[in-house]
Amino acid sequence: FFFDIPAFGRFVASVLRGAPDPTQLQRGRDTFAGYNTLAIALSVPVSLLQPMAGNTLGLAARTQRLKSAIRKKTGAHIGFPRKSSPHNFLNLDRMGNPAVNVALLPFPRKNAYNLASTEDDAKGKFASDIVGTLTALGTSQDNINLLAQVAVLKGDFLRLDLGKANSGPGGGNNTGAGFPNGRRLVDDTIDTILAIVTNGAITTGDNVNANDVPLRDAFPFFAPPQQPFPSGTVDDRTRN
Repeated sequence: FFFDIPAFGRFVASVLRGAPDPTQLQRGRDTFAGYNTLAIALSVPVSLLQPMAGNTLGLAARTQRLKSAIRKKTGAHIGFPRKSSPHNFLNLDRMGNPAVNVALLPFPRKNAYNLASTEDDAKGKFASDIVGTLTALGTSQDNINLLAQVAVLKGDFLRLDLGKANSGPGGGNNTGAGFPNGRRLVDDTIDTILAIVTNGAITTGDNVNANDVPLRDAFPFFAPPQQPFPSGTVDDRTRN
């Protein structure tokens, strides 16, 4: 994962102030460099992923916790209910397309968004919030409509066309098969989103163009984990 979070935030803030400052994106410092990020890889046969119609599959992820726990009167934790059902869990966070929850949702609406569902998205519960942010950023109506198609009108799903072949090193890098068609490890999603949101005015993205550690060419494709440095080592790869 590679992304200059402070630069992205500063650029967005400059646009909202009415004085767009693309130089904020020129520092090219990967916020995640030097850190390990938690990832789970699953290998699933395509035959088990067939959509109900067509070739396009939608994917959204949620982080949840149980709504209740069993405790003593003293407050000491004993355990959780033995029988669990989907109704016993509470959303903490959810994600479909990159940047929707992180950047396009106004901060006061994030809790409501995390507690909601993709069905709520499709009903327009957050449409005005997302469109309002894009309008404030100066995004053209055509590009607002484009983003609405993938993140609003049919729910915030990451969509993958199973009919598009994926090939190349690092889990795939061939043209036309990456984001917004799914999301591969090598896909520079932030650059793509910046280009859409700024109507093509920003062509160099956030100047962080690859993972700081090379990706593997075989499943699960993740880069090897970061290892501790010897005591006394001075390193600047953790670049916030």
